[in-house]
Amino acid sequence: MVIASREEARACFSRFKKIDDLDTLILFSGTWVWAAHLIPALRDFAMSGKGVLLWTNSGSQGWRPVGGLVMHAGLKEVGIHHRFVYGAYDEPETMARILAYCRAGHLKNDLNMSTVGVFGGRGMGQTCGVADPSQWLRVFGV
Repeated sequence: MVIASREEARACFSRFKKIDDLDTLILFSGTWVWAAHLIPALRDFAMSGKGVLLWTNSGSQGWRPVGGLVMHAGLKEVGIHHRFVYGAYDEPETMARILAYCRAGHLKNDLNMSTVGVFGGRGMGQTCGVADPSQWLRVFGV
């Protein structure tokens, strides 16, 4: 899907935000990108906890690196957590980085809202090994 306006971005990301089994959104920058058109809607999407991956294919055709790097910088500047991947589709390292992030997004969403174990407590008055669930949530997001 090609997104060319703020309204298209809002409609697209709003639809993807509601898909429960979507773990990661991959944004492919094939040319110049108007980051200002995408970032407001993408910020709303990112609040869902789903992964955001920005991928720019290497090469100078169509201003690919400029579009990808401008978008990457814009996302960093406003604090939208994402993974940036720069590389060609036929490079195994590029595909491995994309796949690893997508798998991590799936695992995070699979673990979210589940109780795997209980951390902390002060057994027999000892203070070592105490974990703060709020800190765990802030650091790991689950």
